[in-house]
Amino acid sequence: NLEETEIDHIDPYSLGGPTKIENAQLVHTICNRSKGNKVDVSSIAGRPTANQKVISLADDADLSYTKPDYLMYKNKCIKVKNYDGLYTKFFELIVNIDSEKINKIADNPPKTKRGNVYISHNKGDHYKPAEVIPGTYIETSLSANHAFKLMKSFAKEVGVDCNEISFSLLQNGE
Repeated sequence: NLEETEIDHIDPYSLGGPTKIENAQLVHTICNRSKGNKVDVSSIAGRPTANQKVISLADDADLSYTKPDYLMYKNKCIKVKNYDGLYTKFFELIVNIDSEKINKIADNPPKTKRGNVYISHNKGDHYKPAEVIPGTYIETSLSANHAFKLMKSFAKEVGVDCNEISFSLLQNGE
């Protein structure tokens, strides 16, 4: 019955979803109202557009000229705006899986050839820090490909199957 339906934003308007026909669907009014601004993972993964693709953390991918759109893990779908946000939200997920392991890594952080660290307990160690656990900071000023490589490494460290983490990418930074 059309009287019991309304047009819904697939990507919620409140989370930056555009008001365009490509982002619209016809849904039952009660279902739409109960959904709120939650995002259904299957709606994202099942509808990559011509300028969007979904990749797994297990994939070998070149992320140049892309912009992340959503981070997905076990039916959680989190809207992100950039690679800083993707990397930070990724850490929030894995901290919930094994915060003790993350803290142990931060206790004795691996260093780059230049002596930089990507995780530590000292905020001053980072150019653009994000606190992921009280007193534990990550560096978020990373290239897309570097962030992808580090996410793979940290996922493995905490025992997360990289096939279970995916994200949608917009091509050409759109």
